[in-house]
Amino acid sequence: MSYINDVRLVGQLVEAPQIKTSRAGAKYAVMRMQTGRPVKRDGKKVWVFVEHRVICFKQNALPMIERKGEKNVWMKVHGELGYLSGGQSAQIVVNEDQGSVGLMFADVWPDHEITDEEYELVGAVDGAGGDSGGTKTTTDDEIPF
Repeated sequence: MSYINDVRLVGQLVEAPQIKTSRAGAKYAVMRMQTGRPVKRDGKKVWVFVEHRVICFKQNALPMIERKGEKNVWMKVHGELGYLSGGQSAQIVVNEDQGSVGLMFADVWPDHEITDEEYELVGAVDGAGGDSGGTKTTTDDEIPF
């Protein structure tokens, strides 16, 4: 699914996510994550980091965020770019019906630590992880050629 202000990030949490409750009683997560890229300065490679604010309203991702969200955990986010303060501050918004949030590495959530219920919510995590909605698998019999 793609939309106008489509944003995809892979980054590291700067701190543990804050779990909040809206006036309507719905829980959501506020996360600060950083992304980096290497640049050359004076012939040496250095990393430049940018911090991003991520708001996640996706209810099926909240158990994973609450349980495994902590400083330095690597996550992937697919959301929509939104603006605060009259356009002066940007944030990435993951809505209930659009976007995803997931863990990046299997060692963050080993199979022996995940319950069947959690697996249904976040999917299998292998290597680069899956989306927060689950992981689809395809057998050779399903390939149409």
